[in-house]
Amino acid sequence: MKHIYRGMLVLTIILLAACAEPQEQEKPQPEPTTTTHVLEEREHDPIEDIDKVRLKTVPQSWDQDPEPDGIRIYPQLLDNKGQQIKFEDRELNVDVEIWTGLYDQNNDWGEHRSVYEGTHKINTWKAALPGTNYGITVPYDKINTYSDDGRIGFVKVKVYTPYDLFEAEDQHARIKP
Repeated sequence: MKHIYRGMLVLTIILLAACAEPQEQEKPQPEPTTTTHVLEEREHDPIEDIDKVRLKTVPQSWDQDPEPDGIRIYPQLLDNKGQQIKFEDRELNVDVEIWTGLYDQNNDWGEHRSVYEGTHKINTWKAALPGTNYGITVPYDKINTYSDDGRIGFVKVKVYTPYDLFEAEDQHARIKP
């Protein structure tokens, strides 16, 4: 039995030695690195949302007397829900045509004669607000009407954007003082 105890003792010492033997420690792994690319989002251009143009033409006086000196044209740029598009510091070209109006033999109102053509610029949505000085100004002395032309005529605009061309007209604009 002596041999059994010795054998058990030897076995116990071997086991203890095995447990006490330093184990290989895991080396810390470096943190995985990831490269994140942040894509710059393109800022939304409100001009891109224009769906139509509504036009208002108003006679206005620019001096002390009450007599109108010309017309101010207010092109209102609208989205597909009819809401005003708001923008600042963007130049949009606007072609303006003014025509005299005339009733034909069927009593239909129509364009008669071109009396003004010009290209203007708007650079803010405020150009659509009647009563402001932001609209397009056309003095009556630049509108080539004759004395026998009526006071009411047509004002047509073409608004050029980087995305499309939009047209509108006012068929009952006061084109003479």
